[in-house]
Amino acid sequence: MKHITRILTIMMATLLLFGAVSCGSGITLEGKYVLDTKINETSYTFEKNGKVTVQSISLGVVLFTLEGTYEISEDGSQITLSLPTTDGTAADGSDQSALSGTFTFEQGEASIKIGMLEYKSADAQ
Repeated sequence: MKHITRILTIMMATLLLFGAVSCGSGITLEGKYVLDTKINETSYTFEKNGKVTVQSISLGVVLFTLEGTYEISEDGSQITLSLPTTDGTAADGSDQSALSGTFTFEQGEASIKIGMLEYKSADAQ
């Protein structure tokens, strides 16, 4: 009986481990996407490992650079961004940047749309 219990425990742990690893959509982004209004430029640089860097530049001056994570929903229609506050004082999820949250998402050939804003691929510019 001990062996059966041990085998069942190992099987459950294996299933939980594989379930945790395979969570998420598997949809990833890679590269830099830019929204340039001529006065202000905001860019998102995505890595395949779920990391994102957001930078805002106004009149040639870097206003902020934030590093966080992203996850795209199973159906690819939403993106969740987790970013700290601009002054780095975020203590937990309730003290996140206004750039954090879940937004509608569309991915095109040379652009992405987060919420109502379209960011062009830096490679396509």
